[in-house]
Amino acid sequence: MNAERLQSIIEFLLKAEEATKIKDRLSALRTHLTNLSSNPAYVDSQRQTVESLNALATTVNTFVAGLSPAQKANIRSVKGHEYFSNEMVADIKASLEKSSMTPGVVLQQVQKLFKDRQKYLETLRDVQESLNRLGIALEPLSPGEAEIGFLIPRSLFDNNLGEFQDELKTLNGIIRTFYEISNITPEPIDLRQLSSSDLIVVVAMRLGVIITLGNAMKWCSDTIKATMDIKKLIDAARALPVEQPIIDGLEGQMDKQIEPRVEAKVTEMLNGYTGHPHRKNELKGSLENSLHLLLERVANGMTVEIRLLPPPKKAEASPEEVERQAQFDQLTEIAKSLDFPQIPPGHPMLQITRREDDGDQAKRLGKAGKKTDE
Repeated sequence: MNAERLQSIIEFLLKAEEATKIKDRLSALRTHLTNLSSNPAYVDSQRQTVESLNALATTVNTFVAGLSPAQKANIRSVKGHEYFSNEMVADIKASLEKSSMTPGVVLQQVQKLFKDRQKYLETLRDVQESLNRLGIALEPLSPGEAEIGFLIPRSLFDNNLGEFQDELKTLNGIIRTFYEISNITPEPIDLRQLSSSDLIVVVAMRLGVIITLGNAMKWCSDTIKATMDIKKLIDAARALPVEQPIIDGLEGQMDKQIEPRVEAKVTEMLNGYTGHPHRKNELKGSLENSLHLLLERVANGMTVEIRLLPPPKKAEASPEEVERQAQFDQLTEIAKSLDFPQIPPGHPMLQITRREDDGDQAKRLGKAGKKTDE
């Protein structure tokens, strides 16, 4: 993880802590448990303890429900899951049910959680302050801006600079196709961040393009998940003395699952294209190729994360502002829905292809990052 990404996750968690007031909920629960421990039979203390626990659960559940899968993964990556998850509340509830006659045991658990959580938050603040002193600052989004980050596994280009360049060209070609299919003239794509340890390419583009691309990435994820069982059969067959024609047949079955989905998605997306009919026919092949390229990358571990900062809502907004707010609402839902499959190790599920410079040809790679023929 690079410093900028760490800074971003820390900032998100500290802002979440400030907004949710989980600390205050835990503190109230600790107070009521203390009172209950002093007098377990006191009805008011029992009621107050249950109410404070329910208030904590509601706060945490609301926070977790608003997280995207990518945000949940980010929280886990900095070991914050136990302090910002439903499991935290579930553990307390389970202990209270088990030790209802001895609330002091639960009190000790909550006191330890409160103390450990405070230490964790202090660590986040210390790290944030240190990064700021070193000049490692985020490029914040302005209200009304959105960006999309592509996490590209190094296996896609085998840590080879030339192949990484080809990968970026492929990504650029895909994005330009999505500009056109979104009825927006392709324009220079703003590179906002390029991180090298976890290789992340963050770009800003038109809101409508991010929506179209985000929906396509969700489709890719769902399509790959739908064929994972066949992938497991293929891997099991390779591990056994199974003849190659049988393995080829299983791979053919996977293609039969994917191809109709691609055709249906192309048709769906072209239905929203309002440009010249002749260009629409030309875009069909380019769009089909782009969807295949995205599928191959998701099948080999690529994920995307969408960041956005909606504009402030106005009591009296113009039709354009209302439409833009609706786009941000739609993009928020897309970002929450992006849940990419965990790709098992072994033979790649789909071979990686790349576009040539003219965008019409593709280089076939035998496995992620390895050229076999051109």
